[in-house]
Amino acid sequence: VPPPPPPVGTVPATPPPTSTPAPTLPPYIPPTPPPPPQPMTVVPLSPSPQASPTTNATSVATSVAKPSGGAASNINNINIAWGVETDNDLTIWGGTYNEEPAPSISAARPIITWKSSLRLLDMAVSPDHQSLAVLTMQAVIQEEGVYPTWLSVIDLTNSTVQDIPDYNNIDLYTKAFWLRPERILGWLDNDRLVAGVGNAWVATKNGATYSRIVYSSTESVAFQTALSPNGTTFFSFDRDGYWLYNADGSNPRKVIDITNARAASVPTWSPNSSLITFIAPKQFLSDSGTVLVDYHNMGVWLHNPTDGSQKLISGEDTWNVDPTWSPDSSQIAYLKADRPVTDADHLYTQQPEAIDTNIFVADTKGSSPKQLSRFASVRNSGLQWTPSGNLLLASTANSTNGLRAITFLAVEMGTTTTLVNGATGESLVHPLLFGSALKPGMPKVGNGDVQP
Repeated sequence: VPPPPPPVGTVPATPPPTSTPAPTLPPYIPPTPPPPPQPMTVVPLSPSPQASPTTNATSVATSVAKPSGGAASNINNINIAWGVETDNDLTIWGGTYNEEPAPSISAARPIITWKSSLRLLDMAVSPDHQSLAVLTMQAVIQEEGVYPTWLSVIDLTNSTVQDIPDYNNIDLYTKAFWLRPERILGWLDNDRLVAGVGNAWVATKNGATYSRIVYSSTESVAFQTALSPNGTTFFSFDRDGYWLYNADGSNPRKVIDITNARAASVPTWSPNSSLITFIAPKQFLSDSGTVLVDYHNMGVWLHNPTDGSQKLISGEDTWNVDPTWSPDSSQIAYLKADRPVTDADHLYTQQPEAIDTNIFVADTKGSSPKQLSRFASVRNSGLQWTPSGNLLLASTANSTNGLRAITFLAVEMGTTTTLVNGATGESLVHPLLFGSALKPGMPKVGNGDVQP
């Protein structure tokens, strides 16, 4: 017999339902930043100008000793530097570049070796050509979204290296690790360099200070930033649009509102500090009318900061990246992918050397771009103009035993000359021409390779 129902107005003696409290998650503790790799000095005492330019970083690094004195006289004639990467180390090489009587690099020799698996991202030389800033990244990713990166300065007078910031200061190290620089934006003077990708960070070359430049009262986070070659003006793209501001962060002024701005990446000023190139993904409208972007297709754009105009100067049919200005600010060379880009090409790193490319040249007037090179399955990096209006770059064939070289390319004739060969297992990357090879007034900034 079922029990009688409870009297009207009474509550059954059943405990009320209880809710399960949300679990308390432990706070996220970021991985401990790895210590910076320690370099070893590998400068020969007496480099021979007649030595073969063929490099072999591993064998040279183990056979030469650090000079006990007089290093400055051995390396002050360096006016070009480049990286030699292997699976196990990174070596910065230097040499003397000449264009007369024919393009050549003599006295090629290693300067510093890191016995660690690193990738060279960027280099920039100080105005007095005595300090070389080097930005490197751990080749093996620590975890998704975490790319340990190190900023160092090589003293070219004695081949010593200073890590930036000072890695004995954990607070500064943490800032550099989580708000890592991805480009070297330039040098403000012989003691201070600027690095970043969004907001700019100023560091003294001795590692004593490392601070962010704030250019608005709201401390808006910039997505991309560039320092003008004359060291006076920053350009930034942030969530509000395009901005210009002084080198100390003062006098911010908006050039374009975000509603009219392209998603500018890797902005690069012209040598005369009047125009800016950048790359941006192709835009299209969805069925609902929303503006979408396609990072499989990147175009090179020209921006005039005076009137705020933007102009596409390349196609948008694949990757068009690494825009590089001619000395007279009239032409822009860039690298164009040889095939459609896919996610497997590490899409969001946008590294020129991540895919096979060829060189194209456009001008500021909007003429049709001209294809300059006809490489087959070659990955290029460090595209840079020479004072005579030709081009230098590092070329690595997409094969085990293919081309590894610093290449000179004559713009008018379209001919190529191999300046330095690499050995098997080496990749030559990011050549940087500076010193006596540059004309007075030319920018002494990084090579502007494409970063995330």
